[in-house]
Amino acid sequence: MTCEKCGQPDVTTVQKDKFGQELCYPCLVGLLEERIVRHVESLAKIDGVLNDVEADNTDFAHPAWWRGYEQGVVVLCQMINKILDGRDIGRGGMAREPWHSTRQRLIQLRDTHRVG
Repeated sequence: MTCEKCGQPDVTTVQKDKFGQELCYPCLVGLLEERIVRHVESLAKIDGVLNDVEADNTDFAHPAWWRGYEQGVVVLCQMINKILDGRDIGRGGMAREPWHSTRQRLIQLRDTHRVG
């Protein structure tokens, strides 16, 4: 058999693609690689359209941005409640700003006013 793409004669392993072309194995693999690359490129374009960084913190933000935002709020509330409940006594661990100074202020307020 002959490969219909490259014309290589006497090919022993010929397979038909979805269009019925008889292709040798290297041509079939090449065709699949081209299709995968095109598919990945199209997905990247779609994600690029949906994931517009300038739309963050707006009604048009990517859903993942809002999930991250909501998770950040949940974690921050947990950390604040831990301080107010007395489970964070201010020893150990170092946090980056602005959380470190905010944490210290909350601990000082709690200890001064005995919140909770």
